[in-house]
Amino acid sequence: MLRLYYYVILLFLGLSNARRFPDWLVDKVNNASQIVYLTDSNELLITNGLISRRFSFKANSFSTIEYYSHEKKSSLLRGIGPEAIVKLNGITFNQKPTPYPRRFTYTHYEIKDPQVPFPYSPRRGAPKDIVWPPMGKRLDVHFVRETVLVTVHYEIYDGIPLLVKWVSISSTRPTEYKLDGVVVEFLRLNMQWASPTMEVNVYSPHQGSKGYGWLDLETDEIHSSSMDCLDMNISLEKMSIFESFKVHELLVGSSDSERKGLARKRKVRLLAPHTQENPIFFHMTSFDSKAIRNVIDQMSEVGFEMLIYSFGSGFNLETSDLNVLKKIKADVSYANSKGIEIGGYDLIALSRHVGKDWMATPEEESACFASDWTNYLFNKIFNIISYTNMTMLETDGPYSGYSCNFIEAFSPWIYINQPDLYFYSGGSKTGMGYNEQQYSLPRWIDMSGWMFVPLEDYQGGGAAAAFEPLKAHAKEYEWALSQYLGAGVAACYRGTRLYDSPATKSIVQKWVRFYKKYRDILTSDTVQVRRGDMQSLDSLLHVNPFSKGIKGLAMVFNPTSERIQDELILPLYYTGIKDKVLVSLEGQEFRPYTLDWDFEIEVPIDLKPISVTWILIKDSSTI
Repeated sequence: MLRLYYYVILLFLGLSNARRFPDWLVDKVNNASQIVYLTDSNELLITNGLISRRFSFKANSFSTIEYYSHEKKSSLLRGIGPEAIVKLNGITFNQKPTPYPRRFTYTHYEIKDPQVPFPYSPRRGAPKDIVWPPMGKRLDVHFVRETVLVTVHYEIYDGIPLLVKWVSISSTRPTEYKLDGVVVEFLRLNMQWASPTMEVNVYSPHQGSKGYGWLDLETDEIHSSSMDCLDMNISLEKMSIFESFKVHELLVGSSDSERKGLARKRKVRLLAPHTQENPIFFHMTSFDSKAIRNVIDQMSEVGFEMLIYSFGSGFNLETSDLNVLKKIKADVSYANSKGIEIGGYDLIALSRHVGKDWMATPEEESACFASDWTNYLFNKIFNIISYTNMTMLETDGPYSGYSCNFIEAFSPWIYINQPDLYFYSGGSKTGMGYNEQQYSLPRWIDMSGWMFVPLEDYQGGGAAAAFEPLKAHAKEYEWALSQYLGAGVAACYRGTRLYDSPATKSIVQKWVRFYKKYRDILTSDTVQVRRGDMQSLDSLLHVNPFSKGIKGLAMVFNPTSERIQDELILPLYYTGIKDKVLVSLEGQEFRPYTLDWDFEIEVPIDLKPISVTWILIKDSSTI
């Protein structure tokens, strides 16, 4: 079955009324998802207590007549539209609620539990209480026209105002049909739910990040800008079932950037739980076994958890040389004996020329992931990984926007570091921004972005950019470690060693121990305290309202050349604490504070130049 997945997040921005309804971002919402047939009105209701969608059965049709946010006490819809639109052989067919010559006829529906693309159990620091598949309900609604069957799928989940929708199509006589296009969701929205700041992002393993804004939501005028919109032109003869992209409809009901960000992160954790794995890993730039085992010994001493054969190391993930494979297997075995995993880098797409039959169009773009190149490459990779017992893969590609690429679900036990957002196909991690040239800048230049620590010279920055020798740049090295590990980020530390003296070893041990001690809260959500500008105190706050222990951890930096004594305002609403909190500076004695009307406290800070501290937050009721 060929699958084309687009992952679309619709952050509907609704009314900003005062919160009287339970806030699902900080409160447990215990209503179970339900699909209920309403006998009196001949309607079907899908709901989880936060949102609901109601459907009507009339004249062999099936249509949405209500889409409601219980949190905002607000209906999304101003009118009824088709449940989906399908274009076959150049003719557009609508699943309309009224009699229409080009319409599919509703036949029946089925209720199921949510289905998942691969099995998963928590590992590598992910929370132990992950529920997979997520709790919820699935509704499959079937339509037919002649020999073509269209099924519209809906999934709703417990505790989050999220509905996922997609379409599948099949035919008993597939040679007769060409599929030219699919519209999965068509909603006529009320104004407050159709804000121009509504975000539409597309996550697709097959077509890159392509979202099309057909109409301006304020004016209903067609955009004048051009769009890269390719005809599908897919023959149903080539597959048993065509499965469309998936639409993720997340009813945030707020224009607040903090709430939108927290909502998106909650959704990703729910539908891609493996993204919560957070190993501390090292990019090894040498393929020499002696050097590899030396750095593995260092990693074991300081607590690093994973090694990657980096680009430029001489490692080849696609090698067929048995002697090389035996060498890798021996090095992996040595690392495993120290509790360390090993993986490797592969250039699988970017500027990859693999022969005319396997190239994308135009040829100079990349290898084509819709060709047999995919089977060749993945068979190579998985055979080598299985033989050597490697458990990590770093891929240079596919990248967003490729005209042909294809990613099925990776094995769930492999940790995937990738350059794009293929989380729903098993990818674990990606960069935050991508500008390699910034690592040519001097060490002290602010480098918000790609989460990379060039211990050795990288991209031509020379001695001013590299951290080696580490003992000569211990201050900068600690600054980088505290920023990344303090942010809960597994950065890429690239070089051949982690320390070169007792002093630098102690620095790495200090921050790795800190990270592991507070791992649960450090890898939870973050909220803004003060935007970092390197002019005063810079700070970020980790929050977890559902934690039974530490509910907040603030990282506080003084990036200036002067001592700073100041009161730092900490916004604690998203810790879930309602009244009194306990505050500790760097794990010292907890002291009581009372939240003000805006769920904030002021904490005195005294920081030397170029220094960092952290603040722990607990609920006073945990005493």
